[in-house]
Amino acid sequence: MKNLVPLGALMELLPATLRDSIFSQCKEAGQDPDKLEVKRRADDSDVLESGERAAIKYVSTRTVDRDGEIIMPKGVNLREFLKYRHVLWNHNYSLPPIGSDEWIEPDDWGIKAKTKYADTGPGTLAEVVWQLVKQGHQKASSIGFVPLEWVQQGDEKFGKVLEKLEAEWPELRSRKRSVRRIYTKVMLLEHSDVSVPANVDATVVQVAKSAGADDEVLKMLVGETTAAMYEDAVEKTVVPYRKHPLAPEDRPWDAAAARRRIREWAGGDNWDPAKYRQAFVFVRGDPANLTSYVGPHHDVINGRLYTVWNGVRAAMASLVFGARGGRLPNESDRRGVYNHLAKHYREFDKEVPEFRDYSPEELDELFGKETGFDPEEGHAEILTVGPAVEPVVIEPVQVVEGDDVSKLVREEVNRILRGRL
Repeated sequence: MKNLVPLGALMELLPATLRDSIFSQCKEAGQDPDKLEVKRRADDSDVLESGERAAIKYVSTRTVDRDGEIIMPKGVNLREFLKYRHVLWNHNYSLPPIGSDEWIEPDDWGIKAKTKYADTGPGTLAEVVWQLVKQGHQKASSIGFVPLEWVQQGDEKFGKVLEKLEAEWPELRSRKRSVRRIYTKVMLLEHSDVSVPANVDATVVQVAKSAGADDEVLKMLVGETTAAMYEDAVEKTVVPYRKHPLAPEDRPWDAAAARRRIREWAGGDNWDPAKYRQAFVFVRGDPANLTSYVGPHHDVINGRLYTVWNGVRAAMASLVFGARGGRLPNESDRRGVYNHLAKHYREFDKEVPEFRDYSPEELDELFGKETGFDPEEGHAEILTVGPAVEPVVIEPVQVVEGDDVSKLVREEVNRILRGRL
């Protein structure tokens, strides 16, 4: 979201009476409207009104913002805004308002307003924003205003105005060196509930979806690019690459056995998800669920996590290229997994396969035909890989007393493996 927008670019979107008022006030202040910019400034506060679809908030405060600017609360002209009182989302003039102000007024600290949110039904933008406000995820407001009078560093009056404010506002003393401009008179055009795209997190998208928001409402909420970026953000993620010691290149790979050792290394019954995920390349669901972690390619040797070459190959073959049906459906996820695993390929001084579609025959040539079944994955996965002419032998899965996978399942796994080798 831009903090500065040419006033002329917004004029055609404003009511005729408001345009006339802007020209009139600019003339009174000696400003040329064609050279002015609409500024936006965000603040963070919210108090819900009990029993109402409403929140009382400061939409602007007297604090120094990131640009070193101050808006004097008593210098904000509310006259035109009070004619319609509309509250917008992200300063988007092309969308319907999400609510309106029951009242708005300046005090010593800032501009305070009581916003009543429109009841437009499940899945609508106004409903989604209200749910975010009610649940405490949406707290930021921002005003759009036309600067009419100000003083700035270098002006003759700047020092005197700053000194006067410092005497009235004690909190300014620690920040006065950062002040570069003080707005003494501005015209309020609108205020918005905002969530700057760079700061949007998966929680906002998750709440929006739970409120019935469809893809179009999500795009209104966070923008088209951000909506796509955060699609399924709470459901899947590529694990960042991390360098670990390399296991001997010919070490056999048994994903199920590796998972057991990784879980013990991560804390056993009280396993730490942040530690456990280091051994995998992708998380496709709830991080508190062991089955959400796919693409294991590390193993625990003498209490340390090692990168296993045949595990790297197995994850690349299955998740990226779809060997034995394990391919991730989303191309951006596959690309992220590919980039992670490609770094391990280079660690072992191996040629990285080209990121493209391969025929089954090409996949067999690249990765071999040896397969097995991982009961925790729920799909076929290459467990043991090596040159096609020299297959690596899979060691039978050992039943460990107290393990969370039943003996019958492990016996079936062993039967399948023996039948395929």
